[in-house]
Amino acid sequence: MALSAQPLQFGRPFRVGEIGQCPQLLVDGQSVASQSDVKTRHADGSVRFAVVSAVLPAVPASGGVTLSFADGPCNNDGALSAQQMLGAEYDFDAVVSLNDGAAGTASARALIAAGKYRLWTSGPVVTTAIVADHEGKSADIGVDGYKSVRPSFEVQFWPALKLTRTRVVMETTDTEKVQNQRYGVTITAGASSPQPVYSRADVEHLYMSRWTRTFWRGGEPAALNIDYNVAYLAATQAIPNYDASIRLSSTSKSSIVSAWQAAPKDIFEQGMWNPSMPTTGGRPDLGPYPKWMVAWLYDGSAELKEVALGQADLAGAWPMHLREGSAGKYVDRDKTEPALGQPVSGYARPTLAMLDLGYAYSDAADKVKVVGTTNRGAWVPDNAHQPQPFFIPYLLTGEHFYKEQLQFWSGFSLLDDSRGLYGLYCYSKNASKSHLGIGGQIRGIAWGMRMLGEAAWAVPQQEAGYRNYLHAAYEDVITRFEGTRGVVRGGNTSRADWQWANTAGDCHGGRLRDANPLRYWWEGLDGYGSNESVKRYDAPWQHSFLMYALSRGAELGLPAGALKDWFAPFFVRQVLDAGAVPYHLGDYTLPFVDAQTGALYQRWSDVAAEYADYTGASKWPPAASPNSNSTSSLDQGYGTAALVALAGTAGAPGSAEAWSRFGAGHYAAWGWERDPKWAILPRGIANVATKQGETTISTSSGSTTASAGTSTGTSSSSGTGTSTSSTTSTSPSASTEGTTSTVTVTPLPAGSLPSWVAAKPLFQWFQIPGTKLSASTAWQGYTPSRGGQKGILAYSGGTLKASGSELFIAGGGHADYAGNEVFSIALRSETPIWVRRNNPSAAPVLPETGTSHYPDGRPSSRHTYWTLQFNDSRNLLMFVGAPALWSKVANGTSEFDAFDPAKNDYLPAGTFPSQGGIGGVAQGIAKDAADNIYVHSTGGTMYRWDNATNTWTTLGNRGTYYYETPYAIDTRRNRMIRMPNGTLAGAVFDLNNNAAASTLTLTGSAAAAANGRGSLVYDPVSDAFWYWKRGDSTLYRIDAATFNTTAQSVTGTVPPNTVLNGFYYTYGRFAYVPELRGILYMRDADSDIFFVRTAS
Repeated sequence: MALSAQPLQFGRPFRVGEIGQCPQLLVDGQSVASQSDVKTRHADGSVRFAVVSAVLPAVPASGGVTLSFADGPCNNDGALSAQQMLGAEYDFDAVVSLNDGAAGTASARALIAAGKYRLWTSGPVVTTAIVADHEGKSADIGVDGYKSVRPSFEVQFWPALKLTRTRVVMETTDTEKVQNQRYGVTITAGASSPQPVYSRADVEHLYMSRWTRTFWRGGEPAALNIDYNVAYLAATQAIPNYDASIRLSSTSKSSIVSAWQAAPKDIFEQGMWNPSMPTTGGRPDLGPYPKWMVAWLYDGSAELKEVALGQADLAGAWPMHLREGSAGKYVDRDKTEPALGQPVSGYARPTLAMLDLGYAYSDAADKVKVVGTTNRGAWVPDNAHQPQPFFIPYLLTGEHFYKEQLQFWSGFSLLDDSRGLYGLYCYSKNASKSHLGIGGQIRGIAWGMRMLGEAAWAVPQQEAGYRNYLHAAYEDVITRFEGTRGVVRGGNTSRADWQWANTAGDCHGGRLRDANPLRYWWEGLDGYGSNESVKRYDAPWQHSFLMYALSRGAELGLPAGALKDWFAPFFVRQVLDAGAVPYHLGDYTLPFVDAQTGALYQRWSDVAAEYADYTGASKWPPAASPNSNSTSSLDQGYGTAALVALAGTAGAPGSAEAWSRFGAGHYAAWGWERDPKWAILPRGIANVATKQGETTISTSSGSTTASAGTSTGTSSSSGTGTSTSSTTSTSPSASTEGTTSTVTVTPLPAGSLPSWVAAKPLFQWFQIPGTKLSASTAWQGYTPSRGGQKGILAYSGGTLKASGSELFIAGGGHADYAGNEVFSIALRSETPIWVRRNNPSAAPVLPETGTSHYPDGRPSSRHTYWTLQFNDSRNLLMFVGAPALWSKVANGTSEFDAFDPAKNDYLPAGTFPSQGGIGGVAQGIAKDAADNIYVHSTGGTMYRWDNATNTWTTLGNRGTYYYETPYAIDTRRNRMIRMPNGTLAGAVFDLNNNAAASTLTLTGSAAAAANGRGSLVYDPVSDAFWYWKRGDSTLYRIDAATFNTTAQSVTGTVPPNTVLNGFYYTYGRFAYVPELRGILYMRDADSDIFFVRTAS
């Protein structure tokens, strides 16, 4: 139906020189009362970005209205005063109450009355007040004396309509009181007769996180469809040069909307996010922007706006938010802008590691104050897989909340992990802490730089101190990389950070200023493998991400252009040089260092010569099914990323020819209407004609149009109603019987301990001399397989043979390592020695899809997680399932293989039966005293392999599986426990009753901390589980009878357990050793094995 008197507010960028004063809104060419709050201006003084507000007089039931802009006065007089905002005509208040007031209440009305607000939009159309006390902290509330929860309110007052819109924001971000909070929450709206608009009984508010709800008072406006005019937005360079000829397919739109409607979306629920950012593989959220954000950008419908903004709101759950709580800190390097109350600045705390708040190399003055539990649950952030949830929402809405989210996440991008900038990897190089940087993997540098650059573009010029800080930080990041590569830009060579990097070569590699004509970003990674011809490979797709980030920074007006031009030949010359094969731009790995010369390759023809029988060209479009060398997914096909990188070289020598010769034809064949996330053209290529900033509000396409839209589903930000959750319990099947098994603990014979064990007291960690795998003859005395040899530990574990206390390891898989060799070390010896029990089978060049067995019939390399289980009764090393086989796509199978250490060879395939469902990654696997093996699969089904009969039994669905959650079996009581992991509760499985499941409730002083990924073993002598939490060197003791959980006091050299990468994930390399009555811990190939005695 037709609409009248509709409030409308949106963000709008403009081209240089178009709007000198302020944009005045025209509706179908006629001037209407409007207001523009200019946030940034171009260098010539013209408007760069403004928040535009108006009340639309009418929107027809069909068709729409066209919005355009004229230059004129800004119309920012007439903002409401505090007295007017609190007047009877609005009856305004928003009150947040925790635990029915027992943990505090906060009132927006009281804060406004106290003057604790500032204006975001100002004028006669709408006054937007940002209501908070970040400096004085007077409204802070919480469940203890620290009051770690801070409320704030973003309130729009629409005088002509007598409407208010309130966004409530709750955060645990203060640097001086960091902790989780658990509470019940109620929000009411209205002053004279408050009405509940949101409640939830049990909220686990994660540390360094935010949640938000939004509601209207006086009537909620109708949903509008808005065609934002992609071509014009691209012309302003506020967004990449997206192809404006694309029309999003209705199938894709419906799929996104349906997925959102089905997704859990209350506070701290995941919506459509994968809350664990480090999870590998292409995903809809990765890339320039998430799939749903770009879909909304193109389509503009109310339904997709709901999805995009709902997802952006939920992204506040990631613990990536810190607000400065110390009065002695400053935003800028020169210490002129106080930091108190602002999102944390890198200059204020340059060595802070937000992923490891207790990191040893962080300066004491930079650390935050942790005052309680810091459990991130399932929400695990990292730069390497960081999405961009906020830029498009800010660009299209102009909302303060999304601007501030950009600030918070830019801080995380700089401070995620300081080990690569000033800490462990850089300490000896004397890097100056007065200049900032972004370290880590190339993809992490790319996405962190993207976030920092878009935040620097967005922050208003009215917030000059913070805006200048972001621009200075970006300059620091660029200069550091320029110095390493000898790139000269203006006066950068006179900067101390350029000179340092030009001499020291940064922290992760040597200088790349010389002998690098192909413009590799760095010298490659051992983890991607080597062979007799290629010493080191690396990932060209990560280079593609970085090229996008640099070109993005340059088009936003940031100082990335010189570095972008230095890097451009990596892409351009792979297309144009004689003998080069441009399809390698889309490979998973690319040769970097020549094994014959020990140097970076000097010609692309030499790189191409390293590929035998290369058929990748047939896998690029145009083809019937467009894909790339690694994946056909438009979410993250490596070919699509390579095309975006090639487009990003625009302006560099040879770029136009390279695009014409190679890029254009392949770009045209992708079918972008399904997912235009990567549909970015080179700057300078004609896009669809653009009219000056026009926007249409309607169901039609063309200019920016506003129309009456039909919104389906429930808005995640409506803030109404009470959140509830339901639990489904599964009863065990009555058709199968459990197998009861027990274990008897007998004392060791006197004097049977090796002296290196016997001489140590209980609970003293120490390293066993001579047990470093990489230094052993077994490791060095043969020719490894394809990939990096240390990839044998990538997402791979180990297992213990009880007799002889012998640790076995095997693994590799995916693109990490192709070898299927097995190593072992018997610890019940005076001088434990590593043994290589077999040599690797001949393995193929990394295939697209892996097979369970190599041509010689032996098992293919795979990630082993907990799949390695030693069967003591059969004296066999079992491989239970085959996840993440040697391949590009990391597929798995359900094969059940075994290795015979008596023969040092694998048993023939099929000796043990496969079982569908056991091939998933990082499943729950444990072995009982009778050598029966239990598998809790990714689908939730529990399987048992019966050792006596060599058969599988399906026990039924036993509830949710969660990636990398440890399981262990109490052999006294014959029950298996699963540790809690984030939002997944722990569980107890009764193995005497078909693994019937019940909830595990840990108690005791360390119960809250004992949660998450790690390793778990049962110690029958102590009758306790020992839990080794990833990223935490605390040894947790869980009483097997009562589940009382404590932190065990230890002495000696406590093993490092920091989270680095998948080569350090331990799984079964943390094992209980019955004969030695203690625990072994093998961290990696380059460290001696650690051991601690737990009983005499």
